[in-house]
Amino acid sequence: MVILTGDHGFQLGKHGLWFKNYLFNGSTQIPLIISDPRRPHSHGQTSHALVEQPDLFPTLCDLLDLKVDQAFEGESLVPLLEDTTSSVKDASFSQVNWGPVQGRSMRTDDFLYVRWSGDLELEELYDLKQDPEEDVDLLYGGKTHPAIEDLRSRFEEGWSGSRAVRT
Repeated sequence: MVILTGDHGFQLGKHGLWFKNYLFNGSTQIPLIISDPRRPHSHGQTSHALVEQPDLFPTLCDLLDLKVDQAFEGESLVPLLEDTTSSVKDASFSQVNWGPVQGRSMRTDDFLYVRWSGDLELEELYDLKQDPEEDVDLLYGGKTHPAIEDLRSRFEEGWSGSRAVRT
């Protein structure tokens, strides 16, 4: 069995930015390759499902048939190896810190919602279906969007509990 991953991406000039400390897709999307010899039908397949790094431990336990009497923050990704069109969650979360500024994001299939706090209080919203390059902030200049209240609520719920203590 082989699992290959990384811990962050790099902007590499997209949005005029470099390095990793942003919440655009270029910084938060990382490689994840899982090759299980018992599932040859999944070899070479690609999934666009939302996943997070906390999903790796429950996935490893599932793949190795380890029964652990403990709740996990993540979800096993084994269902994605069985059906690459399936999903295991409806949102993924990321965080960056720049000294007194903290950025947190929630990505769904349709939107990227970002909230900055600390010395900078700001919200951003990108429609990933209409704007996959994340070029147009729908909240720029005090604008609003019909989906914003639902996204704020899902964001608060998603960042509550164990996510709240991440650094």
